[in-house]
Amino acid sequence: MYPSTSSTAPPPSNDDVLNIIAILESKIEAAETQRRKDAEKAQEQRKKDAEKAEEQRKKDVEKAEEQRKKDQADAKEQTRKLKMDIMVLENKIGHLEKHASEYEFEQKQKDKATQQYIESLADDIEATTDFLAVGVRLLSSLSSTSSNIPIMQDEAGLDRIKRRNLLDRAQALLAVSLGLGVDHRFASINFREALGPSSCPEEREERLLEILMEKKDEINPEAMLLMTKPAALNLLADRFPKVRLHGDQVAHGYRQRSWYEGSVARSVGTDKVALMGLLDFIFPVGQ
Repeated sequence: MYPSTSSTAPPPSNDDVLNIIAILESKIEAAETQRRKDAEKAQEQRKKDAEKAEEQRKKDVEKAEEQRKKDQADAKEQTRKLKMDIMVLENKIGHLEKHASEYEFEQKQKDKATQQYIESLADDIEATTDFLAVGVRLLSSLSSTSSNIPIMQDEAGLDRIKRRNLLDRAQALLAVSLGLGVDHRFASINFREALGPSSCPEEREERLLEILMEKKDEINPEAMLLMTKPAALNLLADRFPKVRLHGDQVAHGYRQRSWYEGSVARSVGTDKVALMGLLDFIFPVGQ
């Protein structure tokens, strides 16, 4: 038999233990160094993140503050505009109330003046009617010849002439009141020319209203009262009114000899001789 041999290793020496300890310590130190580096890196990253977050927060706060200031400024401006609008409206209301009060006072004055004017016209019409009635009765008593009959029977023609004359006088009086032209002999013509060359009734009436408004402080209440009477304004402004046309047809139309004879017979002096000559010229005796 073979003798047994021992396999037990010899214990490490002190140097080996020291080396092992040195290696472990070195690894521990390296691990600690790495841990510190990782901690510092993490701390640095946290610091950067915090700084970035703080910077973003400041930007957000500044932006929010700017928006707040803008909104506040917009609100102030809107409030200012609303206050201005309210002031304008209050001024307009005050002006309208004042104007309405003044207009009511002026209207009462105009109504009073108009009533007086109407009363005076009524007196004039009554006096004129009486005068014409007396004249007709006098002519009837003086002569019953056929030459006088057309004068009394042609009331329609006489009415047309009167209406035309009334329109012409109204235009002439307005022209003088409004200062349209200096020659009063052509006052009604000046009035019609002042309304312009247009034949459009609306345009001419609008122009007449403009002239009346321009001269409202210079003309009498009766003239301003016309502005409340569209039909009268339309007649005054019409370039070719039927009232004038019908009157012209009577004044310039063709009539029978008997229509003229009474008027010629009542003429006197050289006028009668001249008019009789014209009558015989137009209507030769025997024809």
